[in-house]
Amino acid sequence: MLPIILLVEGYLGEDTNESKGEKGFIFGLKLKLNGGVKNQGEKGESSSSLNYYLNLLNPESKQHQEELGRGESGKRKILKVALLFTFIFSSLQDIDGDGYDINSELSYNPIESWEKNVLPILQSGDDEKKKNILQGIRQRIEKYKIQTTVARLEKVLKSFLQQK
Repeated sequence: MLPIILLVEGYLGEDTNESKGEKGFIFGLKLKLNGGVKNQGEKGESSSSLNYYLNLLNPESKQHQEELGRGESGKRKILKVALLFTFIFSSLQDIDGDGYDINSELSYNPIESWEKNVLPILQSGDDEKKKNILQGIRQRIEKYKIQTTVARLEKVLKSFLQQK
């Protein structure tokens, strides 16, 4: 569900250069860099992983409606995306705005916000408020340009991996 995933896939080998006195270890690395996700039901169209999952938070989208049609498992998937994205992409600042300070991101407590503002609505029986809260999470992620942050991270990782 996350657009950027980095996994070290175990130990693959060891390389020793005795003349230089160096020993190297080789690890497998798996990367998911916000790649395309085939949109179900839409021929030939794909979108980035981030956009696909953001679309699940849009109650008006076809993907959201399809997930709801799957019953409890679909509702759980939407809830997982909402929870994960709220915690991972929570920000109270515009990254391109004047006075942006990356260190202030550390002072935001998404747990407190989730428990106070989101959880009570999701536990209520009011479907309209539930739609609004999901739409609000999606809009906040878009407002604070999380797509830009993900693109920057992807660029940094690619640049790092291309170094020799």
